[in-house]
This record gives sequence, C-alpha cells and structure tokens, in this order.
Amino acid sequence: MTSYAASTARAEMSELRRLKTLLPPELQSWVTIEVATAVNPTLITSEEIGRDEVEIQIDMPKWDQFFDLLI
Repeated sequence: MTSYAASTARAEMSELRRLKTLLPPELQSWVTIEVATAVNPTLITSEEIGRDEVEIQIDMPKWDQFFDLLI
C-alpha cells in the first residue's frame, strides 16, 4: 500500500515535469522547476541562479488550489 505522502510526492513530480514541457524547447535545458521550500512562499517565484540558468519555484498546495478553481 502506498502512503499518502509518497503518492503526493509522485503527483507533485509529475506536475513539475508537465509544467516543464510547457516551456519552449530552447528554454527547457536551462530552466528548472522545483517545489517551493520557503515557509510561506508566493505561488510562483523565479530566480536567476547562473548566467544561463533560471529556477522557478512553485508552491504546490497553492498551485493545486489555483488549478482546482480553473476546472
């Protein structure tokens, strides 16, 4: 039996992979999409972490709430 935490983590990783595929192919190699780890993060945060590297952090609980509103 799969734990709730494990299934939630798999769902989050699947969504992060899906979001990365929405980027144009030329950006996919230098943009990373991660789960936000801050205490109270904004929905989406982006940060240039290198000359040719950008990180996008997404607060997954807020993302799920936002996505549920769209459906």
